[in-house]
Amino acid sequence: MDPEFRVTSSSLSALINRVATIMMFILIAPYLAGLTDGVVSGKVNQGFYPRVLVRMVLSRLAGAVFA
Repeated sequence: MDPEFRVTSSSLSALINRVATIMMFILIAPYLAGLTDGVVSGKVNQGFYPRVLVRMVLSRLAGAVFA
């Protein structure tokens, strides 16, 4: 849209991707690990686990499409 911010935009894109990756490992990975552990130990319903995984995949796909 504005040519003078072209370099800034491309630099911020990499920074935003790094922050998003770090947040994914801080917030989402422990939740999925705990959920997996709960399914293995029998505390969580086995039907709930695939629904969560499908929703996670769809949300990542939607985020990539909107980005």
